[in-house]
Amino acid sequence: MEYKIKKILPTLEGEIVYKNKIFTVPFVLPGDIVHFTIKKFGRKRKIIPLSIERNSETLFEYTTQPICKYFGECGGCKGQHLTYDFQWNLKTNNLKNNYQKEFSINIKEILPENIFHYRNRMDFVVTDSIIGLRKPNQFNQFVDIDYCYIQKEEANIVLKLFRKIFKKYKNLGFNRKTKQGIIKYITIRTGITGFIIFTLNKDSLEIEENQKIYSQFLQEFIDEIKILEKKHSYSFSIKECYVDDKAEISNVNNGKILYGNPTMKISFDDLIFEVPPDAFFQPNPDILSKMLNNGINDFLQFYNNKKYQIIDLYCGTGVLSIYFTHKLKNFLLTSLFGIEMSENAIELAKQNFENFFGNQIPYHFMVADLNKTTEIPLSQETILILDPPRSGLHPKIIKWILNQSLIDWIFYISCNPPKQYEDIQHLKERYEIKSIIFGDPFPHTSHWESLMLLQKK
Repeated sequence: MEYKIKKILPTLEGEIVYKNKIFTVPFVLPGDIVHFTIKKFGRKRKIIPLSIERNSETLFEYTTQPICKYFGECGGCKGQHLTYDFQWNLKTNNLKNNYQKEFSINIKEILPENIFHYRNRMDFVVTDSIIGLRKPNQFNQFVDIDYCYIQKEEANIVLKLFRKIFKKYKNLGFNRKTKQGIIKYITIRTGITGFIIFTLNKDSLEIEENQKIYSQFLQEFIDEIKILEKKHSYSFSIKECYVDDKAEISNVNNGKILYGNPTMKISFDDLIFEVPPDAFFQPNPDILSKMLNNGINDFLQFYNNKKYQIIDLYCGTGVLSIYFTHKLKNFLLTSLFGIEMSENAIELAKQNFENFFGNQIPYHFMVADLNKTTEIPLSQETILILDPPRSGLHPKIIKWILNQSLIDWIFYISCNPPKQYEDIQHLKERYEIKSIIFGDPFPHTSHWESLMLLQKK
């Protein structure tokens, strides 16, 4: 089957209409002819491109030469063949026009200084012969990668070192067909300090020969990391964790520290966080912190000397709770209340908050599933922080917000701006948009973030 691409979508992919259904295909331009097949993955059908025909004479002012040799094969990037300005406008223009038409409000845009080497975490698949990333829409197909232009340069140094040592040892990587081998993933995280996490097939070390191979590899790897640390004046820690032979997840919260410290340091604006190796943290904190700082400054223009409590829904490990407390504690904040469904995250939030503020600010963090409960205590005028998952706000939460009289302000941060727009259609009956900030933490991908500042009417 074949299809001539007519347009590129906000996902930075080409649109294919087949049997009245819309599919997407990456790496294409208008006029390209895509030869494809359709495969079923569970309940979903996905297009698998077989080849792409491009007229070499076709030129567009918004195209550019990809910098990465793996672009077009690796699923990590989708937009390197497009100029950055075009990528950003393509991702955001539809929503930008909707907001400006409906609310007549200017939108601030926070764009990156660096459109490469911005990401502080990458998870690489390890097989018996490949260390790399997945192909787009093909979960079981991998691209061998020796350098990634998205991740930080310190991580590329580690990747190169791991690849060099990996080649010396047989049966070190995990074969997903035979279920034999040891290492399934290597996760490289970078900040002020770094972390390297090996995700192992948990049954593999029961074999004596595997124990020997892995032990020799680890000793050589740690010795080389020590040399690397001195050369680059950069500190790494190393951890191993374990999954079964069928699991395709990396960096889980079991295992042990093999070398270095139990946490890494990551900066967020003028704060420094101690982050466990398995805890989530923003992959590009620079952009989000600038968005938040702009949003808080917008809020302060309307501030009327009231005292507020902050309630942070979906608080995770407390990063936003801490950031807002840090910015507002000296003149308006009376207390903080955070909610998250993960018990481990809540324990970390408590530790993090205590580390920064001790007993300066009354606080409480609670474990709760916000899809099932709305028993959230409101004791006074409130600033509400919302940072939900990609699925957006649960209808129960929207209903709860609309039924409260004490929520004066809402900061709504979203990693799925189109879904946020749907939620705003419900919230606008009681809240007025005072500020909209779009930010791009993820150049060359379809992802971006949006921050709304809402005030009760």
